Amino acid sequence: MRFHRQLSIKIAIRGIIFLIFLSCISYIFSGSNLFVDRVVDGDTIVLSDGKKVRLIGVDTPETKHPNKPVEYFGKEATEFTRRMCEGKQVRLEYDQEKIDRYGRTLAYVFVLGGVHIPVKKTTCSGN
Repeated sequence: MRFHRQLSIKIAIRGIIFLIFLSCISYIFSGSNLFVDRVVDGDTIVLSDGKKVRLIGVDTPETKHPNKPVEYFGKEATEFTRRMCEGKQVRLEYDQEKIDRYGRTLAYVFVLGGVHIPVKKTTCSGN
């Protein structure tokens, strides 16, 4: 009798742990698969929920700065980001810092069924 009670308790505890695990997984992935509504510039996108996201690991020439002219290759960087992710479903992964000083969400962006942005780091010489 005592053996059956201990076995029942172990099974119940494992079941509870499994349910907690499932709820954590669903919490992590719920709402993280969104669509890119538009591209602001080469390193900033706006999601279908209205959230403005600054891409971690990407630093492109300025195209939207109020006090600076459009920098060289800024338009090309914006067009590249547009081709890579505009209208596509993406998944976000966050680092320790989630919001930048401008209120944008900081995240690594993964295009579902596609690639991680940034695809490849290059220098000005193309290497």
